[in-house]
Amino acid sequence: MIRSGHFFYDLREVLGDFKFLVGAAVVGVALVLLVSIQFLSLLLLFFVATIILRVLIGRRCPNCDNVLKERGAEPKKDDAFVMVITWACPHDGYTEKEETKSKIGIFGSH
Repeated sequence: MIRSGHFFYDLREVLGDFKFLVGAAVVGVALVLLVSIQFLSLLLLFFVATIILRVLIGRRCPNCDNVLKERGAEPKKDDAFVMVITWACPHDGYTEKEETKSKIGIFGSH
């Protein structure tokens, strides 16, 4: 359900929802198998458009729907190969942390 005033945040969450993606894949596969193989290109186009739309929307604040800005990044204290990125909302101060696995650590690239 898309809330009033939180359109982009809620749209990004819906487009990344596992149930939505699996449902779309099931409907697409059913169309390909039951109707025509030509629906395969539409199915691929749908998933590419979904990924592009999520990237264009970017990270959003769940409180005010503003774009989150990267505040900083630092390595995790117990694992040098994991980076912790801090995202913050410049409007209301909301912060969230994201952990990403890095291929470059203390001993260089692998």
